Amino acid sequence: NLEAAGQAGKFHFWSLGFEPSERSLHKAHKYLKQGAPLGLEKCRERYRQALKIKTKGQSIEDTSVDICDHPSLNGMGLLYLYGVPMMYPVDIEKAMGYFQLAREMGNMDASYNLAMLRLGFKSSWKNIEDSTGESTSETIPSFMRKGQNFPSRDDWISALRELESAANKGHLQARHRLAMMYAEGVRIEGSVFVNRDCNKAYQNYRWIVDNASPQLSERTRTAYKQYSSGDFEGALVNYLMAAEMGHKTSQVNAAFLLDRGVCLHLSEQQCRNASLRLWKAAAQSGDAEAALRVGDFYFFGSKRKTTWLDVILFPEAHLVPALFTLLKVIKVYLSHQLGIDLHAEQNPEVCVEAEDEVCHNRDTSVEEKSDADLEKAAQYYRLASQEHKSPRANFNLGYMHQWGLGLSQDFPLAKRHYDLAGSAKQATLASQLALVAMNLHEQLFAFQFVFKEWILKNVDIPKSDIQ
Repeated sequence: NLEAAGQAGKFHFWSLGFEPSERSLHKAHKYLKQGAPLGLEKCRERYRQALKIKTKGQSIEDTSVDICDHPSLNGMGLLYLYGVPMMYPVDIEKAMGYFQLAREMGNMDASYNLAMLRLGFKSSWKNIEDSTGESTSETIPSFMRKGQNFPSRDDWISALRELESAANKGHLQARHRLAMMYAEGVRIEGSVFVNRDCNKAYQNYRWIVDNASPQLSERTRTAYKQYSSGDFEGALVNYLMAAEMGHKTSQVNAAFLLDRGVCLHLSEQQCRNASLRLWKAAAQSGDAEAALRVGDFYFFGSKRKTTWLDVILFPEAHLVPALFTLLKVIKVYLSHQLGIDLHAEQNPEVCVEAEDEVCHNRDTSVEEKSDADLEKAAQYYRLASQEHKSPRANFNLGYMHQWGLGLSQDFPLAKRHYDLAGSAKQATLASQLALVAMNLHEQLFAFQFVFKEWILKNVDIPKSDIQ
């Protein structure tokens, strides 16, 4: 697994979960090389190829091209930046090449590393003559090429752009660096490189307080340790506290634990309501899985119309009543065609109101079905589809349009959503099967319409009895 290799390499590189003395750049290289086995040029070529064949609404990872793992590419850049004894010498230009490719693929750490290189981190420590020679490559910061001891205006502008890109993806260090730069401004030798902007500084500091406060970090770390040790109730308490601070991951984790039955002495209904509230909050914060969970809650929790899938999965609940309805139609038809009174035998139904001699042939206790919950389900599936291009959300919307569940029954729209779902590699087979089933359903739908018309013309039976 390329992603797992990249994460393992990062753990070894920064000694996460290890004692500092156990840090191993050689092990980090071993795992990072698994995540980016082709080298910089081949990884770049694969990525360009994936971009060319990517279709609208499809992510790069869902294309047929096996691309390198971007955390691994960022890690390889760090190896070249720091150097690995007996393996890699320090190579700033190659490090920036890896960072740039990882940045293009969406890696926020790579954006931050590029910004810091532009501002002189590591790059200014190396002998200029040894690092550049006659090179004028744009990957090398201008102050290294010119021999000056500070970044140029272009370097600052490029660094600001990279820091803002990383900050918008949630990079804490990038946020803090931006806040400090805007709080004081940047003036070198009488030239203003970055204007002071107290409002931007405040916004960045405010984000850090709201999203990376010591209390929030302490809550989430404690919750994770409690969950790992089996103390689910303790973990839920801390995740709930962090969730109320607006932390999206904690909202998801707390909702997950509530769904698993860790309810802190709440009733079943109260537990379900609390879980739904947290899933909704996470969905509004931009979590795709949360939007799908809320949609599923409303879809499976409502009184849905019966579909052919239900008949296949639960035949005993649907085929037997359908058989009795068919026998009733045949009985009425034969009665009229043969002139035989087939209604003479006693109706086995119980007379509810004996004095009025009224027998109820249908169960009047069945409530009217409502599409209110299904409409809410469609709302959250649309959120996951439009904001996150979720294949599962598109598949569910296709299914709802196919059967008219909370949405208008519309076969072309259903096909469109099935096609969007099928553009993701992991959903291709399911989408193709659904399209085959939908084509059959469309034909049966047309036949059902013709059959109903024939029944109404040839059989003396109330229209309400025809389903």
